[in-house]
Amino acid sequence: MLSKTDLVDAQRRCATASVGDLMTHRVHAVRADDDLRAAVEVMVAKRVHRVIVTDDDGRLAGIVTPMDIMAALLLNDRERAGMSGAPA
Repeated sequence: MLSKTDLVDAQRRCATASVGDLMTHRVHAVRADDDLRAAVEVMVAKRVHRVIVTDDDGRLAGIVTPMDIMAALLLNDRERAGMSGAPA
């Protein structure tokens, strides 16, 4: 259980902590040329909401979020239905 004291302590730590102290250290990645399913599979298997995307050299190319996936699915449905344009 998370108490009010826990929250106050966490707030105090955040005031003096560096980004490196607070960041997620175990990140999960897909490659830029992977298909969308690869990112979804990582999100589900690892129970994460964001997946790092790397280029051919292993450098950060971007981040995939659930909103990115939903927008791609909606755009795909619109294209299949003969509609054009980005999601509203």
